[in-house]
Amino acid sequence: HAPAKGPRADGQGSPCAAAWQRTGTMHRVRNISFRKGYYRSRLFFERLSLHTKHVRELSQALDDLLALMSIKKYATHERVGSVEARLAKAVQRALEEHGRTSEDLGLSYTIIIWQRYWFRGHVYSQVYHSLAEVCHALCIISDCMPSGARRGPGSAMVKSSPSELDARWRTFKELWADLRVAAGAERCEVLAELQRLYDANGTYRAAVSRRWEARRMKREDTRLALPVETALLRI
Repeated sequence: HAPAKGPRADGQGSPCAAAWQRTGTMHRVRNISFRKGYYRSRLFFERLSLHTKHVRELSQALDDLLALMSIKKYATHERVGSVEARLAKAVQRALEEHGRTSEDLGLSYTIIIWQRYWFRGHVYSQVYHSLAEVCHALCIISDCMPSGARRGPGSAMVKSSPSELDARWRTFKELWADLRVAAGAERCEVLAELQRLYDANGTYRAAVSRRWEARRMKREDTRLALPVETALLRI
C-alpha cells in the first residue's frame, strides 16, 4: 500500500500521542516501522539501536517513541561517565518520567558496529533484553574501539594509525566472537564472517594507509624544514 502522509514524531507539542489521529492504512512516521499490521519504535544512540515491542496502534507506538527520545536526550546531554553508565542513568530517568517500565515498553537493545577502515557496512549483535547485559557488552567492546569511532566510521583515522587500527581489529574480533558465542553462535562461523568482511575491504584499507603515510611524511618534511628553535617548540 502507498503510505499516507502523517505527523512527524519530533517530540514537540503535547506528549499525548493518541491525539494524532490515524488516517489511511498506515503512517510514515520517522523512527517508527510498520510491518504486517504492527508498529515498532526505534532510535539510535552511539553504537546502540534501542527498540520497543510491536504494537497494533500507532498512538501506542508514538507514546513508546517519546520514551525512547527521552532516553536518548538524557544520555546525550550527560557528559560525565562512559556510554554504558550514561545509558543506564538515562533509561532509569526516562522510564520514571513517562511512568513506564522496561517490560511495559518492551525495551531491547542491539549493538551496531561500523568502522569503515575494518569493513564496509555494519555488524549487528544479538538482541539484548537486559540493560545490565547490554551495558556489560558495551563496556567490553568500547575498550577496543578506535578513538574517534563514535563520531563516524572514518573519523578514527584522525587519532589512530593504520597499525593501531589493525591491532585493535585483532582484539575486537575475538571479543565480538565471545559476545556472539554467549548468545549461541558458533565461534568459528563468527570469526570467518568477520574475516570475510575484513578481507573484502582490503582495497579501501590499502588506499587509506597510503594517504595516511603521505600525510605523515608531509608533516615530517614540514617539521624538518622549520628553524631549529621552532621545531623544538613543536616536539
